[in-house]
Parts: sequence; C-alpha cells; structure tokens
Amino acid sequence: MRSTCKGSNNDDAFVVMYSKTKADTSFTAKDTNFYNLGGSGKPFLYMINTKAKININNSVFQNESGIFLDASGNGNGWGTQKENGAEVEFNLVNQKIESDLVVDSISQLIINMKNSTIKGKINNAKTASALDINLDNSSFIELTGNSYYTSLNNDDKTGRIFTKITMNLENMTKISHLLKVVRKILILLC
Repeated sequence: MRSTCKGSNNDDAFVVMYSKTKADTSFTAKDTNFYNLGGSGKPFLYMINTKAKININNSVFQNESGIFLDASGNGNGWGTQKENGAEVEFNLVNQKIESDLVVDSISQLIINMKNSTIKGKINNAKTASALDINLDNSSFIELTGNSYYTSLNNDDKTGRIFTKITMNLENMTKISHLLKVVRKILILLC
C-alpha cells in the first residue's frame, strides 16, 4: 500500500534532521508519495548538526523548491557555527530524484544508488568537504548544471562510467565553447 504525505510552508524544510549533540538520526521512506509545498528555496530534506542516514525506496516526490537535500550548517541558528555541519549517507533504491543536492563546506555526503536516477545539480557551489557517489550498473545521473564530487565509484565493470553521467545540452555547449577558446589560446602561444 502506498502512503501519501503533504507538506506546507515550513520555515526550513519538509523534513528537518537535527541533533543537539550531533547524534545519529535517520529517515526512511518506502512506497510513499510526498508533496513538498514549501516553496522556493526550501529543501525537502534539511540536515544540520547530525550524522544522518536516509533510505529512500520507490517513493514519489513533488518538490516545488528544486532542492531535494540540503546538508548545511553555519549561520542558521542551529548548533554551534562552524561545527554544525552534517554527515549524510543518502541511500536510493528504485528511486528517481529530480532536484538539486546542496552540501556546504562543513558537511559531507555519501550517495549510494541502486537502480536509481538523479536529475539535477550536485554540490553546485563546490563547497562540500567530501562528496562520494556510488552507482550500481543500473543507476544514472543527469547533471543539469555545474556539479562537483570527491569520488565516483561504479559497479559496472564494462568501463562505461561516463555514460552513466550526462549533462544537459546547454552545459555541453558551454564546455565545448570553453574548449574551443582554450584551443585558440594554445595555438596563439605556440
């Protein structure tokens, strides 16, 4: 049986994971429909000052903010500034996420994907202290903007790691243009 949860305008997020003592927290969703009506800039999941484990399996998310996960500390009034980051293990099974993942400079994110897809930007601000991505051979990532990670592991032993991550046409055009400019500069220097 599939459950349905609806959120409304909340100060921080649909789900806030916080621990005063940076203890372990967890969130699990299986076969559930979520409707986050929090509006612009408010993530579905917000983690701060915690070691969070998130397990999502075969659930549907309608997220108006465009941000699915935000692991951020610092100047937001939760915990001690510069010490209130989050350590997040984000496990996706049979899942499709179409939103961004945000991680600040004092937070870490490990993404484990099994038969899942992510479409969005990951660590767009290039601030995460660590961001590891682990893909099985049936998982894919479609980047819609600049994204940064510290390690990428792929269970697919065929060597097709880069076919599992794609960029939208606009970003590919920007990269192609940049490579042409770099090539012209190199020609001029030689």
